[in-house]
Amino acid sequence: MKTFMLLITLATFAVPAAAAPTKFWELENHNSFFGGKSQGALLLSGGGLAPGLRATKIETKEKLPGLFSTVTRLASGRILIGGAAEASLWTVEQDKLKRLTVFPEDVMVTHIAELAGGDVLVATLPKGNIHRVKPDGKSELFVKLPTEHVWTLAVVGNTIYAGTGPKAVVYKVELASRKATPWWTVEEKHVMAVRHVPNRGLIVGTSPEARVYLLPEGAGAPKAQLLYDFSGNELRDLVVLGEDVYAAVNQLQYRSTGPNPTQELKTEPPASGPKAPVTAMERKDLPPQQVVSGTGSLYRLGGRGEVEKVLDLAKGYFTQLQLEGDRLYASDGHSGRIYRVETRSFSAAIVLEVEERQVLGFLLRGEKEGYVVAGDGAAAYSLSRDRGKEVTYTSAALDATVPSTFGALHLYASDAAVKVETRTGTTEEPDDKLWSPWKPVTGGVRAPDGGLVFAVGSAPARFFQLRVTWNNGSATRIEKLRVFYAPLNLAPKLAEVRVGGSRGGPGPYGDPVIPEVVPPRSGDVSISWQVVNNDGDALEYRLWVRKVGEKNWRPLTPKAPVTGTSFTWKAAAFADGLYEVRVLASDAPANSPGTELTSEMISKPFLVDNSAPKISALVIKAPAVSFVAADAASRLIGVQVRVNDEPWKPVLPVDRILDSRSETFQFTLPATLEKGVHLLQIRVADEAGNVHVMSQEFSY
Repeated sequence: MKTFMLLITLATFAVPAAAAPTKFWELENHNSFFGGKSQGALLLSGGGLAPGLRATKIETKEKLPGLFSTVTRLASGRILIGGAAEASLWTVEQDKLKRLTVFPEDVMVTHIAELAGGDVLVATLPKGNIHRVKPDGKSELFVKLPTEHVWTLAVVGNTIYAGTGPKAVVYKVELASRKATPWWTVEEKHVMAVRHVPNRGLIVGTSPEARVYLLPEGAGAPKAQLLYDFSGNELRDLVVLGEDVYAAVNQLQYRSTGPNPTQELKTEPPASGPKAPVTAMERKDLPPQQVVSGTGSLYRLGGRGEVEKVLDLAKGYFTQLQLEGDRLYASDGHSGRIYRVETRSFSAAIVLEVEERQVLGFLLRGEKEGYVVAGDGAAAYSLSRDRGKEVTYTSAALDATVPSTFGALHLYASDAAVKVETRTGTTEEPDDKLWSPWKPVTGGVRAPDGGLVFAVGSAPARFFQLRVTWNNGSATRIEKLRVFYAPLNLAPKLAEVRVGGSRGGPGPYGDPVIPEVVPPRSGDVSISWQVVNNDGDALEYRLWVRKVGEKNWRPLTPKAPVTGTSFTWKAAAFADGLYEVRVLASDAPANSPGTELTSEMISKPFLVDNSAPKISALVIKAPAVSFVAADAASRLIGVQVRVNDEPWKPVLPVDRILDSRSETFQFTLPATLEKGVHLLQIRVADEAGNVHVMSQEFSY
């Protein structure tokens, strides 16, 4: 369901009622571009966009398997794809998928390796089978290994090495005789990756210990050298660049059916080592299907034994690596992405993102063409730059929070071989029917800072979106985009003006005790207010005061406005009575003269009481004393008496409750009072904080 923002029609705010400060969006770093939709555009980790590959789903009339698990290009250029749920082998002919053969006893194709002459070996599970398939699709069982899972194959001359599980063994199979020998084993569960390095031997990766071993070639069982023990529970794939080994290591928490081991996983404490230069951001729009969950890390293991973390998947797992020149590519089985990593700088980019979130196999050629196969819903894609497919990037809907007018768009790019379009709307989600149509920006004047300045012609609205399309063959790299806009100015709204403190609840409360030493009364009146400021403009405030019933207001802030939301009025010199305060809020600091908007509010009447209570009708007829205490404006809150230098003692009125401005008091002098002249002191306080003290000598 789309959320409609009921604001105001486009016609109403075509010309904003008042000017507001200019604002702008800036799309530059990886995070700012990340929320958009890329169709063939590369999102570079260092910032910016570049043209990349477009993915086209390959169709077929045949029933698809449960998932596609691997893809291989033969020396002839032919593409072979392995399937799972129903272990099968497919090819691509005239941009269509065609099934070559099915392996009825098996569930999944895990690896395809080419032999001299055009035949291929196909590894499967869970029967431990390796099949030999001819170019026409005819197949035969090449060898059945005494194991369940055959994960990977490496063809070295006339010898085939097979990495297997659930007991981690590397089998050595002679091509001519088909004789299989357990060549090397380790106390683990799976050998997931096997790579042959001339003059060094085989480099293998294991699970669940996530270790890399070097196995020298030669007769008999090799003497393995442990190169590194990674933190993780699956070493999924390996590639070798010179003396460097790049390893895809996963820490998995959950497995579904897929090309993964099914045995128990070892757990790892949270990683405490150095972080990778780039952590891939989690994809937010994933469908709710269950897949493997966990984290993945890509490492470089150097020839001297040094280890560097290259790329982190905050949520996801690596499925395959591919090396091409100095560029390393890695697929994610959680987000549907393929990442590119520059091995010299470790900078990363998102090369591709497909709807199916399990990318289980891929191959690329020069970042100009390739194939991707997916498992969260079987799908195969062909990748290209030069097949007439446009490369586009569409930003997320940018929210100005209020209806806005759009000005210039600044494009910082290597050249101008791109088209930029914009559209606007009043719904949070872009909608082709409810939003304005896409409209190209116009102009393109070169600015002194190197940017190209275009005019945005889209109608005023709250939400804004831009789309970049690369021209055919364009290699334009976009470094940064800026879009300038002027929000519709919203008036501040005064919600409340409060004079004095607020207790904030029903109580019960008690009156304050008159302190032993009464401080001088300041007569200050505290004023505060609440304001609603929806557009976040800087605000200023002016205040006036008048006595209730008077016509004219006296300014309390004649010299300069205040910027806070409270004010102290020095009211000691003002006459007693009821007053009211007027507060005016203005967004003038954030808007040009004459365009500011204001709001004002008058407080409820409040009492100013600067006069102390009085004491009258004092009668001393020892031992009885009586008197009347009264205040002209405020309720009495406390009365105390003392004789001579004795401590002050509270007395209550005759009715026992201090609830009015005038009260009658009676009390008895102490029985221990000696004969002679004494001093009686009485002090009384009102609710405004005024205190009056009266002294009277008497004889006893």
